[in-house]
Amino acid sequence: MLKQLAALSAAILLAATMLVAHGDATHLMGTVTAIDAKTVTIKDKDSKSINVMLEKTTKYLENKKAATKDDVKVGARVVIDAKMDEKMKMYKAEEIHIGTAAADAKPAQKAAGKKEFTFRGKVEKIDPKTKMLTINGEKVEGWMNAMTMAYPVDKEDVLKQVKVGDRITAKVYEGDLVLHDVHVAPPAAEQKDGKSAPKK
Repeated sequence: MLKQLAALSAAILLAATMLVAHGDATHLMGTVTAIDAKTVTIKDKDSKSINVMLEKTTKYLENKKAATKDDVKVGARVVIDAKMDEKMKMYKAEEIHIGTAAADAKPAQKAAGKKEFTFRGKVEKIDPKTKMLTINGEKVEGWMNAMTMAYPVDKEDVLKQVKVGDRITAKVYEGDLVLHDVHVAPPAAEQKDGKSAPKK
């Protein structure tokens, strides 16, 4: 009986922490579809609409610098740190990280014709539970400003092939936050110093 209760408790804890990002805040990612004085609506990678309340204390960041609510535009990609208001049954935004505006606010997809970009960054965290990599990413012109955030990957095996501290490259597509064809970048500095390869 105790083992069953322990297993149940573990399952509940796992479900509760799958979306946790910073502290006890929930990590919400998506494209802004609407914004007004009190709320912002985003569409996540599964095309689900999420309404988030804006507070006087909500902080706004763009390219790791202070921004304002006016900088949040329809079509922009955002990462929101939010907490659930149990009375209102809605999320309240604590911080909103603003990315590059998308060409459109349509659901993300890998359809032919979507513009492809090369993404580069450093692995900060690997989360097998949510199947996501937290990357300190460089700016990708036309896709995303430089920021540290969690990204889903196209293949679960990638989570076993990279480690914290690795520099990676990946393909990303217009309107899509998923990292495709992730590869670990060679340690160029070590190769130049002759440390990574034996001398012949």
